[in-house]
Amino acid sequence: MKEDFQSYIYAEKYLKYLYQRAAALAPNTNEKNILLTFAEESQRYSDYLNYFYKNEYGLGYDPIISELTVPNNYYDLLTEIEKRELESYLAYRQYTYFQQNYELQETLRSISDGKLAHLLTIQSILINLNHLD
Repeated sequence: MKEDFQSYIYAEKYLKYLYQRAAALAPNTNEKNILLTFAEESQRYSDYLNYFYKNEYGLGYDPIISELTVPNNYYDLLTEIEKRELESYLAYRQYTYFQQNYELQETLRSISDGKLAHLLTIQSILINLNHLD
């Protein structure tokens, strides 16, 4: 369980980093603002998860996200975000089915709902990019 929480917190912090990188490459202000909002939401999700982690283990978990090798073009970066959002969406949704802590269950459900909105938006951006080619 502890490792799951650490993995989830890391994933959200990493997504925040990816969204910030993508926002810097966004071709227009609207997409940039959307991606920056998603970065903020990923940070908020990390904070929520850290709240439960701290309650369970006594200390917070704050992984360091180092400069990782990520795609340098907008399309590939969005594709990487899409993949990671889907992975975390499925993990959180599955985890809600077996969770005895109601508050955590509802928090994970809320986060997974937000991730679904992120996925749909990222897919829409990717579809629009495909039509530009």
